[in-house]
Amino acid sequence: MDRDRGAVLQVGGSAQPVGATALAEPPIMILPGRSTPLLRRCTALATRARVDLLVTSRPADCAELSEVLAELAAWEGGQLIDPDPTMLALAAAALQDLVERLDEPHLLAMGDTISAALGVLRGALS
Repeated sequence: MDRDRGAVLQVGGSAQPVGATALAEPPIMILPGRSTPLLRRCTALATRARVDLLVTSRPADCAELSEVLAELAAWEGGQLIDPDPTMLALAAAALQDLVERLDEPHLLAMGDTISAALGVLRGALS
């Protein structure tokens, strides 16, 4: 046993020297360079899904929209740094319009994710 190392405390599965504080990782900040393109994609994909719903011969392809919504839903308001208010409003409007027309099973399954993404967008608009 090496006495020069000091006592070791087991914290969350990893050994840390006694007196050492566990450093929390800082939250990832979402800058306009990341948020604006994603908000644009969200707006375009939600609008396309809505148009696809109106054309009965063409079912909406929602795989890419699902990915975008999952990322938006994971955002927290405090992470967004200076988001583009116009893109926030456009993305929220496109998603709200899509929600109002959800009647296809594959879109209904996305309802919770759409609601979560809308919550983030509305929070950022406030």
